Amino acid sequence: MLEKLKNNLPQKYENIVTDAGYESEENYQYLKDNNHTSYIKPQNYEQSKKRSFKKWVGKRENMSYDSALDEYTCANNKKLKREC
Repeated sequence: MLEKLKNNLPQKYENIVTDAGYESEENYQYLKDNNHTSYIKPQNYEQSKKRSFKKWVGKRENMSYDSALDEYTCANNKKLKREC
């Protein structure tokens, strides 16, 4: 849809606002590559407000993240690294 807007409108949209159905790595990458600011509601937004979600140690959102090493530390103090 954004490609059609880009090709058919004289101005460029900088801020993109969507609901949770559009949250994906591909969409985030597209927006970043095209210099858009994204405002996408996370798919687990409603769940994340609950106390039980915050206690769920297996969720990435509840782990500490080291951006320099690109790794998470789980509740058992183990390092979790992404493998491609």
